[in-house]
Amino acid sequence: MHATDKFINHSNLLKKEISYCVAEGSYSNVYFTNGKRTILSSRLGCLEILLKEKSFFRIHRKHLVNLNQVKAAEFRKEAKLVLRDNTVLPVARRRKTIVKALLRELCIPCMSN
Repeated sequence: MHATDKFINHSNLLKKEISYCVAEGSYSNVYFTNGKRTILSSRLGCLEILLKEKSFFRIHRKHLVNLNQVKAAEFRKEAKLVLRDNTVLPVARRRKTIVKALLRELCIPCMSN
């Protein structure tokens, strides 16, 4: 078992504590709801597979987000998500429609044109 597998599978609670992940080459920065961060030597695609749950979604080539941490969304000229900790993350143009639908399922407010 790879170290990242152990890290993610350590506890289901840990998955709930992940706010979002950001790709940095062959590494991924994992940001937690308590404000802490860790760096994993895994590509974001690997984390995407390990966090394969309805609440995690790849919103951009560099961003994987826990949709339960989204406070608001804006789908105007440039789409973006605002997380509970007020972090703002961009949504790729090609992913806007599916992100909007997923947020609607979770009853998260969206502002559109």
